[in-house]
Parts: sequence; C-alpha cells; structure tokens
Amino acid sequence: MSRNKETFRAVRERVGITQAAMARMMGVSQRSVRYWEDADSMRNPPEEAWSILDDALREQQRGIAFALQKVDEIIEAAGDEPDAVTLPYWLSEGEYLQWSTDSRLGAAGDWRMANANNMALAIRLEERGITVRWASGNPARPSKA
Repeated sequence: MSRNKETFRAVRERVGITQAAMARMMGVSQRSVRYWEDADSMRNPPEEAWSILDDALREQQRGIAFALQKVDEIIEAAGDEPDAVTLPYWLSEGEYLQWSTDSRLGAAGDWRMANANNMALAIRLEERGITVRWASGNPARPSKA
C-alpha cells in the first residue's frame, strides 16, 4: 500500500477513524492530522499514525472474516443462503454505548468504526448476492422497512 497523504486519509475514513479521534490517539492536535492530509502541507503522517491505521485495518478484516464465517455456519445449518441480512447502523455514540455488545464488553473502537466495519461487511455480503438491510443499532427502536 502506498504511503501517501491520499492513502492515509482513505484508509482512515475506511476504518471509521475521524481526524479528531486520530489526534486523540496520537496525542496531537486535530490541526496536525489535517496537515498530514493536506496536499499543500510539507508534513506527512508519522509512522505511528500509519501503525494505528494498519492495526485498525487488520482488525476490520478479522471482524469481516469472523462475520462471514458465522454467515456460512448459518447457511450450512439452514441449508440455504438467506435472501437478506440486517446489520446495525449506529446513529450516535450514545446509542452505540447503550446498545452495542462490543461496548458492554469493553471492546476497543467507537460507533463510527463499528459503522465502517459493517459497511465493509455489507460489500462482501452483497458480492455473494445477499441483500443487506440496515437497522438502528438500538433493538428497542423498531426498524422501518
């Protein structure tokens, strides 16, 4: 993977890390992260920032592989591929913290990262011909079809 400003921003957005979150993780200002991504700036993302993105991307890929394995187990047990799968889409940090299994288990990440992971999973499911439906992550909120 090319280590340029465009790739840095694309991967950061792909894994759902905001500039503010990256700044917090790095202990720098959000302005520093903006400079790393600014084509007119001479500043480049430091190796530690790339390491954070590399780790987040690996974690996303592990999560997708795990989810696809679970789908395969369900297909094997049912003997047929589902027409559709419903994935949660978190509308806010508060909703994620209240309703996410990951947050209750103290898992790393935030609601934007969870949404990015589910969007990446949706692409893989749709490649297999499985329709993806989105629902609020809050199980108490009825989903509108």
